[in-house]
Amino acid sequence: MLQVTNDRTHRLEAFEPQNAPSVTMYVCGPTVYDYSHLGHAKCYVSWDVVRRHLKFKGYHLTEAMNFTDIDDKIINRARESGEDWTAVAERFIHEFLVDMDALGNERVELYPRATEHIPEMISHIEGLIAKGFAYPAAGDVYYAVEHFENYGCLSGRNIDQMQAGARVEIDSKKRHPMDFALWKASKPGEPSWDSPWGPGRPGWHIECSAMVRKHLGDTIDIHTGGTDLLFPHHENEIAQSEALTEKTFARFWLHNGFVAVGGEKMSKSLGNFTTIRELLKRYEPQTIRYFLLSMHYRQETDFADESIQGAGTGLNRLRKGLARYADKLAEPGAAILELADHATERFTAAMDDDFNTPRAIATFFGTLKALGELVEANPDADAQAGHVVAKLFALATVLGLDLAHVPEARRDLSNIVLELAALYDELTPGQPQSGEARPTDPDELLNQLITMRQEAKKAKDFSRSDRIRDRLKDAGIQLMDRPGGTTEWATSDAGLRPAARA
Repeated sequence: MLQVTNDRTHRLEAFEPQNAPSVTMYVCGPTVYDYSHLGHAKCYVSWDVVRRHLKFKGYHLTEAMNFTDIDDKIINRARESGEDWTAVAERFIHEFLVDMDALGNERVELYPRATEHIPEMISHIEGLIAKGFAYPAAGDVYYAVEHFENYGCLSGRNIDQMQAGARVEIDSKKRHPMDFALWKASKPGEPSWDSPWGPGRPGWHIECSAMVRKHLGDTIDIHTGGTDLLFPHHENEIAQSEALTEKTFARFWLHNGFVAVGGEKMSKSLGNFTTIRELLKRYEPQTIRYFLLSMHYRQETDFADESIQGAGTGLNRLRKGLARYADKLAEPGAAILELADHATERFTAAMDDDFNTPRAIATFFGTLKALGELVEANPDADAQAGHVVAKLFALATVLGLDLAHVPEARRDLSNIVLELAALYDELTPGQPQSGEARPTDPDELLNQLITMRQEAKKAKDFSRSDRIRDRLKDAGIQLMDRPGGTTEWATSDAGLRPAARA
């Protein structure tokens, strides 16, 4: 039986949809003003795996993921770039989908946009005003949190405590400092829509409530998003939805943990983010996905290039181990069939335990080990082993992993030799720019550059050493630094290779 951690009740619960086998699911999508980063990748890969496992369990899914295509950040980006705000939103919707496709995420059934649902938002706000849960204020409309007795039910926060810690603005139009905007009066030069309260645009929180209600109904089975959305966004969604409909808004709330850099959440506001697009230049997409799934969706994931590279090494070791047996499909005996069934049971049990992807991945390694032991003990099983491998290949698709594909190791660096040569020439301006002074073999050229970097570090010329490291990184080469120096290097599609030592 599938069990999930429900953040509404703060406990592990059996998953029981309201109209089984149908399941309705809503994913808070991105505000589309820039390229997505690794934190977004963790969020949407996590929910893609939830989607895939529900389908594996036999459920019929209707999933919506919204795009916030009107927001201060989009307007500001348009001003900076000189584009129309609609062009900015359209461009980054496209780029988001490109990144998600590259990571192997399935397309969902519905992608509603905020700007396509202005009438529904206005109607929702009018209903809240009529029931006494919202009030107009000089062109704005605010939600009155004091009137919703369950406010704080998701986050566990007490409204009096929240009020004590809130900043009260001078001449604020709010009646309570925790009240939030449902509708914002228009400002000069900003896009706006007509409304009963004058021209303006919707607040952020009302978007999701209106889109959920239109496309999925008053009550949905699953609502997901990042931990950073739990309060206030998801708390406010519950308040404005349940106040209007008097029904449970979402039966199960799931939130994914952050991706952290140096102990801080990866975010654009902090400037410590790495875009998915940049990572895809350096790593195979499946390596990124495997790295993210090696941690439970609710856990914080620490980002480091070495960790992603290590994940790639583990993934390819698993692939190569399975490839050894993949074509051995003689009629299976009882032991082979039993091992395949056991793998399915262990994998399903892991995923039924709140989508425990690390345990599910461990099933692959454990089964491969058991298969090797079976073949060693029973030579007849060697010719049948492909049936177990085929089962693992099928189970891996629930995680969106392709274990059947073994990337060819890059045997040379010829495709980036010009970049390596240009860097070498920049670092040796007093030498001839061609001929004997510069190595022609790309592997030797790279080793020379690594040696130059290590010599620069010994001389405490950190500007030069960082420059070499960063330029190689841009070319798709990751240096592995250890206490004794740079011992290995790796590319996105090959394992570790030994480096030259100074």
